[in-house]
Amino acid sequence: VRAMLSYSRSAEPATAESDLNAAVEESLLLLDESLLRDIQVELALDAARPNVRGSPELVQQILSNLIINATDATAGHGTIWLRTGQLSSASAGLLLSPRSAPAYGFIAVEDHGCGIEPEILPRIFEPFFTRKALSTRRGTGLGLYMVFEVAKNLGGLRVESTPGCGSTFTLIIPLAGISRPAGAANPTEGGKDVVSTHMHDE
Repeated sequence: VRAMLSYSRSAEPATAESDLNAAVEESLLLLDESLLRDIQVELALDAARPNVRGSPELVQQILSNLIINATDATAGHGTIWLRTGQLSSASAGLLLSPRSAPAYGFIAVEDHGCGIEPEILPRIFEPFFTRKALSTRRGTGLGLYMVFEVAKNLGGLRVESTPGCGSTFTLIIPLAGISRPAGAANPTEGGKDVVSTHMHDE
């Protein structure tokens, strides 16, 4: 964890760029197949392929941790939505605000799992805080902590959650270049190429 955080702080965001669609595709390929065996993954990827400022490795690290968190929230069964898109401005309700920029790209990870209670939500990014202590797959409490710490050097974070209904974690990063006018839609709207995939036991 220390090595990853040290790398994230030393990386020069002005010289590195990440294709958010590629980050989604590559993260799914790199994750353990058994993790997604009984998970249906729905992709809603922006056809303009948002390109943001930041290390591809760090974007993938954040995304992988968010996907793992979503699978745990659904107890390894159900559907996870992965979305990319563009925003004309960083919206309100952020836990972490990105630096000012003309426009932003985003990756959103949405699950329809257990959700997060309002009293617990402020603590989920604390190191070693975990709700998995009694589950069969114990967590270290470092996954979301790393997400938050690395995100500080990339952009902003928003978390929306309703107990019993699910959660959406959205990473928002300044665009490296604008391929089309960014819409003001929120991360669950706007013209996307929708692809449905189903991970299952062959």
